[in-house]
Amino acid sequence: MRVLLFFVVLLFATVSYGQSVNPYVVGTLYSIGEKCGTTNTTQCSDLTPSAGFSIKQGVCAYLKGYSNSPSSYNISSDGSLIIENYYETNNDYDCTEITDKSKFANGECSEGCFSSGLSYLFDLSTSTSTTPAPSDSFLTIKSSSQNCGQDWEQTWEQISFAALNICTVDTTTRNSFILSCPNGGSQGLTVEYFSDPICGTTSTSTTIPLEQSDCNGYQLYFSIKESELNDLEISYEKQYVEKLVQNKDVSNEFSDIYMMAAKLVFEDQLTSLTEIILEKDLGSIKYQLSSELRRNSNFFKDSLNSEQKIKNKSSTKYEEEEEEVFEPPSLNRMSLFFSIGTNDFEIFKYIFEQGGYNLVEFRDPVTGITIFHLAMMLGNKEILEYIIESPKIKELKNFTFFDTMDSFRATGFDYAKLKGLLPTNTPPIPNSIQIYNFNNSSTFENFSIKELESKLNIIYTSNVLSTNDYLVDLLFSSLQINPDLNFRNKYLSLINNSGGEENVILGFISESVGWGLFAGKDFKSGDFIVRYGGMITMNDKMETTNYNMMISNEDFGLDASKYRSMGGMINHSNKFKNAESECIFEYGCEQALITATKSIKKGEQIFIDYSKSFWGENQNDSEQMIELGGKNDYPSLIKF
Repeated sequence: MRVLLFFVVLLFATVSYGQSVNPYVVGTLYSIGEKCGTTNTTQCSDLTPSAGFSIKQGVCAYLKGYSNSPSSYNISSDGSLIIENYYETNNDYDCTEITDKSKFANGECSEGCFSSGLSYLFDLSTSTSTTPAPSDSFLTIKSSSQNCGQDWEQTWEQISFAALNICTVDTTTRNSFILSCPNGGSQGLTVEYFSDPICGTTSTSTTIPLEQSDCNGYQLYFSIKESELNDLEISYEKQYVEKLVQNKDVSNEFSDIYMMAAKLVFEDQLTSLTEIILEKDLGSIKYQLSSELRRNSNFFKDSLNSEQKIKNKSSTKYEEEEEEVFEPPSLNRMSLFFSIGTNDFEIFKYIFEQGGYNLVEFRDPVTGITIFHLAMMLGNKEILEYIIESPKIKELKNFTFFDTMDSFRATGFDYAKLKGLLPTNTPPIPNSIQIYNFNNSSTFENFSIKELESKLNIIYTSNVLSTNDYLVDLLFSSLQINPDLNFRNKYLSLINNSGGEENVILGFISESVGWGLFAGKDFKSGDFIVRYGGMITMNDKMETTNYNMMISNEDFGLDASKYRSMGGMINHSNKFKNAESECIFEYGCEQALITATKSIKKGEQIFIDYSKSFWGENQNDSEQMIELGGKNDYPSLIKF
């Protein structure tokens, strides 16, 4: 399996729309190749986003007039945020072929008009780096280049424009993005796009210079000022915490495992204070910390120094002398981490208020973990809400750790999603799965996810979940991620947008064999087929190893016995294998996917050699395993 890594910059900013002073123009993009006059009102009305429209030179735009106030809201599929406001429409429609630098509007306007609701094309290909970009710009990109920024054609089919620094969803790709114009646009447009539809996970940032001509997109000028929209800033981290499902038993288990591990790992480094914190003794903590602060009011600040200066008494034959000695930083810098690990709000609050807030910016030097990562892993809402609302943290200039990524490619929110404490839409859960030959009917039908879960006695999971054991192990891990950027760039957006369910058919074979997975379309070698969802579990705690896929941490595996996706329905064959499992290390764990190793025709069964992909070459002899392919009573082909 490959372990992959890529470097990104994070930025989160969301706003909600209030009632604008004047209505503004919105619309949608015609299908490529359509001509003006072939208006499809159903398509246009169904696909119209509220904040803007995609447009390209020579392509028709279908524009609609909107009233000022929203008539309905579209909630993101994980239920966390409003991602679109739909407005009541009037009957003022227009279809116009857009040409270079022409303006289009819902109504009449003379050249140079800047009334609300008007938009103007700004052609990037004919601009220079000295051309200022308006501060209230919008953007649309449709790229055919091989290397436009971060190679847009592999990431986006199109980008609808959005107000600068507003996190907006592209409904076509189920992704989201933020735009900014540094230095008035003289350095180009910075586009930051997210795999998560609510701007809640890792992002990639790229800058498109204005003189770049190989991106056939346009910057759109929008005349409505930000102040006219009466925007209200939203604390996205607070909304996430409100959505967090707290499970006290799970939090207590995490705390017990974490505290035990910390005692073992730091046994020889524990200070008087940290040892007491790990014992969860608030009375002793108060006594010890008050003593430390009486001796040194900068106790916590000094603990962050790379070297600590101490007085050391040495005696000679004639007199006793004091000399300055330097020693490595003490473990007291971990005091705030350990206080969170206790899962005791009063312990955390006391240490924080007594000066522990000075440790907020400290990150584990090996893992890059922050206190917010740890608090999210723990899942204690009281501690999380205190961190988010703390004035001491808000006072820190140019600092935010809510979107900080650690060494394992994860934010704190990613870990909460790994534990199932936060909803996730990466990838989206399908409405149904195509089934063949259920009850030996030799017919096709669609099962809802609930029906499928009932028939197979599983919990359908396209993404990856984890146990507390895995997260604590990661906290004290020195795991190094080996990058394979080409592989990551090829597959990450695919597996974030889909679990691959639309690519396959789940076929019932026989009572003795059970189910198999069949190609729902033709595949070429290297094509993404499906994701392999499951729960990262300690090998010693698995009830069965029949669905255990190996990961880089040899003590754990991706267990699909209970939590399973279509990837877990693939059967073994050494002789007829046509696919393999691979991994991208992202969001704190390995994201497993199945890819084709050769051409697979629609209807053919998909096989993997389990001996290498799941249990390891030295654990099972593939020739001794049951060969499930190529038998008369085990059809390898669905005939359409």
